[in-house]
Amino acid sequence: MKDLAPWTVTGECLLHDGSPWLQLFEQSLALPGGFIDDGEEPLEAAQRELLEETGFRASDWSSLGSYVMNSNYGCGRCYAFMASGAEQVAEPDSGDPEDAELCLIPRKRLLQHLRDGDIGIMGHASVIALAQVLGANAPVRIGH
Repeated sequence: MKDLAPWTVTGECLLHDGSPWLQLFEQSLALPGGFIDDGEEPLEAAQRELLEETGFRASDWSSLGSYVMNSNYGCGRCYAFMASGAEQVAEPDSGDPEDAELCLIPRKRLLQHLRDGDIGIMGHASVIALAQVLGANAPVRIGH
C-alpha cells in the first residue's frame, strides 16, 4: 500500500480543441491526477497521470501554482497544471480499481458544471476555476 503522507497530489486541466478532459466517477466529475512517485517532479507526475488516465500526451504545459490542501491538517500540496497541444498516443491504463468514464466537456460549460455541483471535489473545482481565470495568462509556461 502506498504511503499516503504527505498526500501530495497533482491536477491538470487538459485543453484539447478548447475542451478540458474530465473523468466521470460515480460521485463527481474529476480531473486526471494522483500522487507524485518517489523521485518524481510535480510536472513529471502530472504528465504521467494524464497519459495513464486518458491516453493523451500534451506538448505545452502551464503551472497554475502549488497550494496547501488543508492548512489545519498538514495534508500536503496540490500542484496544478494546465496542458494543451494534446494528442492521443495510447489507451488509458491507470491501473486504478475505480472505474471512470472519460469525457470532453466544452470549456464554456465548465462554469455551469461548477454552479450545478457536478464537480464536487474541492481541489478539482479549484483547479478548474484557476484554469478559467488564468487561461492563457497562466503564470509559468513549461516546455515538454
